[in-house]
Amino acid sequence: MKTHAKDLARMSLISNTSLALLFILLPNPYTLFLLTLDTFFFFYPFCGFNSSRIKREGWNYRLFSYVLTLACYAFLLVY
Repeated sequence: MKTHAKDLARMSLISNTSLALLFILLPNPYTLFLLTLDTFFFFYPFCGFNSSRIKREGWNYRLFSYVLTLACYAFLLVY
């Protein structure tokens, strides 16, 4: 049976990327909060689905997701 872990991790990374771009285009607190939960809180039961998939895939996916989130926080500080 084929596992789809790599595809799910790629979808999670695309989801985080789209949230980051949405935050840069239309800054609001909900988008940043959702991006933070989807990036860092992999141990929470109802908000860390993307984070746990990215965490299982490898360090390069995780690093890219962290950089996106930190870039949004830097944009918030400048904005």
